[in-house]
Amino acid sequence: MALGFDPPLRSVQVSLYAAVKRPRRPTLQTLAAVEGYTRPMRILSRSLLIALATLTSLVARAQQPVPQAVVEIQYCGMKFGKPPLKYLSFNVTLRNPTDKPQWYLFPSALSDKPGGIRKNAGIDVIELFSDSPGHKVTVADFLGTMKLQPESAGGFKGLMLPGGAEVSIHGFGIEFFGEPLSPVPVQVEIAGRVTIGGAPVEQWVGKNLLSAKTADVKDLTLAWSKEADDLKELPVEIAKSGEVLIADALAKSCR
Repeated sequence: MALGFDPPLRSVQVSLYAAVKRPRRPTLQTLAAVEGYTRPMRILSRSLLIALATLTSLVARAQQPVPQAVVEIQYCGMKFGKPPLKYLSFNVTLRNPTDKPQWYLFPSALSDKPGGIRKNAGIDVIELFSDSPGHKVTVADFLGTMKLQPESAGGFKGLMLPGGAEVSIHGFGIEFFGEPLSPVPVQVEIAGRVTIGGAPVEQWVGKNLLSAKTADVKDLTLAWSKEADDLKELPVEIAKSGEVLIADALAKSCR
């Protein structure tokens, strides 16, 4: 009969020590492996943070209000022409809050009985009016059948202001066919570019049309004019960037 026996106590302790091992310290190879795994994650996280910050900045910039062009107009009186023509006189102040040149375009003539819009309407003559002798401001008068607003009798006039400019013109004229009874709406179009016959206006007339950055002028006189060949109206394109609607140009009087 086989007899059992207990193993020595030391053998039991050794076996328990072998079964429950202490955690080993990470080796250099292990640290390198972990570092190689986490480094791309850190780079990716940094890239996402940069992208998020850029997107936040763009959204905040887009939410900022766009600077609006300023057009102030005061009615100064009227002179009679051949019936039913009247010549209306205004003081106007224009401000360009942007950092780029902008055209400010007014109707040349209005009517209390405007006709329809002519197909293929255009411009056949441009007249330039400027102050003398400084020539700080140049107003281009576009003669033809093109209309900027339904109440127009045809043609328009305007000036190009540099970025940040403020210009005042005394005696700015608008013709009126009929009886100018209040309200007389005036729509001012703002444009970054105006072309005639496919060419920029300043190139077509061969003159620098950019006004001074600050000016307060009156008594503008005819300084230059150019006609289209055979007085055939040329197409005009206006790269419109905004507009200012004067609900009643007669509402405010000159002081």
